[in-house]
Amino acid sequence: DTGALDLSGVEVNEWLQIRGYPTAFGAAPLDFDALSIVNPDFEASPAKLHIHWSMPSDSAVTVNGAQLSLDTEGAREKLHLVGVPASSKLGLSVSTMAGTNEPGLYALLIQDGGIHLYRQFDDFALELGAMLDSGLGAKHLTAAGQYTDASSGLLTDRVTLVLAPIEQSNGPDQN
Repeated sequence: DTGALDLSGVEVNEWLQIRGYPTAFGAAPLDFDALSIVNPDFEASPAKLHIHWSMPSDSAVTVNGAQLSLDTEGAREKLHLVGVPASSKLGLSVSTMAGTNEPGLYALLIQDGGIHLYRQFDDFALELGAMLDSGLGAKHLTAAGQYTDASSGLLTDRVTLVLAPIEQSNGPDQN
């Protein structure tokens, strides 16, 4: 029951947060008395991102200058908007990632090969491109920053990316 709340700005298929109280069990006809309706703005939401690919892939993360493009098809992805309850279930995703102009913390973890740390996103992206070209692929990514729904982008100051060798298939045995 929304009572006298203004619903004029609410559109079909729009995300809303509703605060209120449930009615007593068995009360009819309405089960919830709404006290407020909030239209969450995802244009600059603090967010945490986790992506896990089942197999290392050199196409999962692509370096485009100082921006990363992410291919999450077949991957487990979780995007949590800080302060938005159950936001990881909203179906939002990240397709691009860029660094802030401020120093951050960016790490490349090479499976069985060490850790490379960077303060600038551009340096991180440059080295990532070289590592992807050398036969390594993305396995797991964790990042934090500001999510923008309109562009499905994350402006980040913290990224950890685990890279592993891509298993090469030699095809069928030709003996």
